[in-house]
Amino acid sequence: MNSKDVYLLENIISFCNGIENTIARFGDDFETFNSDIDYQDACELKVIQIGEIVNSLSDSFKDSHPEVAWRNIIGTRNIITHDYGELDNRKVWDTLKHDIPELKSFCSKIIK
Repeated sequence: MNSKDVYLLENIISFCNGIENTIARFGDDFETFNSDIDYQDACELKVIQIGEIVNSLSDSFKDSHPEVAWRNIIGTRNIITHDYGELDNRKVWDTLKHDIPELKSFCSKIIK
């Protein structure tokens, strides 16, 4: 793994931590997330940033780790960015609560 990929994985972890901190600050329940546009915006921006970073990871790194749905991460970024008014907040919440912790765990294990 090259040093750029390590740097990018560290940044992904940082944004995952930011999502966790935002959830802790605003409240760890879907109803609060669903009713607070600032909460949604804060989390969705971090998901967009993660998608941008994933897009910058080397192809060789992504190819060597097919257990991570890299294309889905980039796809989620695209959906949030381009279909903002059509977002399903339940799907976003599920991503925040399940996919983000899994991605953080994966990235942390890889760089250690």
